[in-house]
Amino acid sequence: MVALPEKDNFDQCMQRWNEVKDYCGKMYQADPKFDVVGYFFDHKIGWTELIKTLRSFTGDSLYGTFARALAHEGWRRWCAQRCAENRRCEKQARFFARDYPDQNLVVMRGGKPTFKP
Repeated sequence: MVALPEKDNFDQCMQRWNEVKDYCGKMYQADPKFDVVGYFFDHKIGWTELIKTLRSFTGDSLYGTFARALAHEGWRRWCAQRCAENRRCEKQARFFARDYPDQNLVVMRGGKPTFKP
């Protein structure tokens, strides 16, 4: 089981995410071509926060949001690494490959999820 961060650290993380989300929201409204995905990756904001933020900005489906996030090379590498290290992440990627087989974002090779560019 993954331990939650200390209360103070958790509050700091949430405050930082909210600040980044607000900044990205303003930038995205001003220019819909603003690279929210790249900004989150460069500032080391987590995957879950990225997905929540993208969905709130774009109104995309969950699949569309994943597709947008996985179009970024850094996030693809990050997801592949997380799947290799974390059984829960691998399980989620397996579900995604199963639920969206025709989309080819995540495919199973040798029993392991592979992320397509």
